[in-house]
Amino acid sequence: MKRQTIVAMAILAVSLAALYWVAWRVSAAAPPLDLRAFWASARLLRTAPYDRAAVAAVQQALPGGASHGRASQDMASRDVLMMRNPPWVLPLVWPLGLLSYPAASAWMLLLNLCLVLGCAVWLWLQFGGGDYLEPLAAGMTFAPAVWLLRTGQLTALLLLGLALLLWGLRRQRDMAAGIGLALLSLKPHLVLPLLLVVALQAARQRRHALLVVPLGVVAVLSGVVFWANPGVGAQYVHLMTTLHQENYFYHSLGSWLELETGSRALGMVPTLVGLAVTGVWWRRRRALPLAALLPGLVLLSIASSYYVFDYDHVLLLVPVLAGLRSSRWRWVLAAGGLMNVFVWVQAVYGARLGLPQTLPAWEGLGWLLACLPVLQPELEADRPVASAEAALG
Repeated sequence: MKRQTIVAMAILAVSLAALYWVAWRVSAAAPPLDLRAFWASARLLRTAPYDRAAVAAVQQALPGGASHGRASQDMASRDVLMMRNPPWVLPLVWPLGLLSYPAASAWMLLLNLCLVLGCAVWLWLQFGGGDYLEPLAAGMTFAPAVWLLRTGQLTALLLLGLALLLWGLRRQRDMAAGIGLALLSLKPHLVLPLLLVVALQAARQRRHALLVVPLGVVAVLSGVVFWANPGVGAQYVHLMTTLHQENYFYHSLGSWLELETGSRALGMVPTLVGLAVTGVWWRRRRALPLAALLPGLVLLSIASSYYVFDYDHVLLLVPVLAGLRSSRWRWVLAAGGLMNVFVWVQAVYGARLGLPQTLPAWEGLGWLLACLPVLQPELEADRPVASAEAALG
């Protein structure tokens, strides 16, 4: 092993250790909001991971309690942060429950950071980029990625799933692509149009592994969690059937419509429109390789999703990086940069500036406009040599 490699690995190890220590210290005073839900459910995996009262009791011991300082135990049981992912996700978060909360928070920060930056580089290379500087800069300054690190959410695993799916599709490795699809099942509501097109394309081309592998992975994970807790299915159904009583605002056009009209049916209209638009878009381009369509599918999926937050927009790194490698990279660089600034301003200074609290509902549409070039996919042979690399270095 070269001396430079050893030095680089030592510096990386020291840096990660220092970051772990900082995260461990910070989590004691200001724990990531969403991570507490996964941590509590992991600790209750064998008993009641989806029970509000049980999860609230576990979260009460954390800084800020289960409901951000509310004194009422009844209020805490209603407003407690719950894990809403399906039961087959529980085996993946179970290791968090073996750790103290500060340790789990620190490890989750490191994992998400490595996944975001690693996937950004991997995607950039798959889109034909050569220098690591551009994807690392994009990953470190992308506003949704920062919110992801702050909350301790699981969306970075879906970003890994998309990168693996793209890699498998480009190299005809359907087993790897299927594992990537299995990772997308952690939050399937974010990528419904994408999953629909992949299923149709797989059936059309008789690529059965794209269907069998993710279903097999989900079946194995479900078997593990039902073996550990036979009642977990009923608990999850009860939780999801009572969510309609909560008055949450999700960062989507659908949630905005529901909030304005009081109709859940109208709230689902953008998702249905997104599915229809995706179907028409795919039908006109189904002769193209599925890998070439993936960035556009991600873009349409996030823009039309009903249940989505700022940190889930980290998946838009896929169309952003693809757009920066297209012939219209200047549009993506300018419009995407403005969208990134807009997200930062409304999130950090929105209250001071008196901006509407429902403004994030329009972020998906904004990113759709910023990444429009990916809806006209180009094959690698058609791409010009000039790209964002010329502007960034």
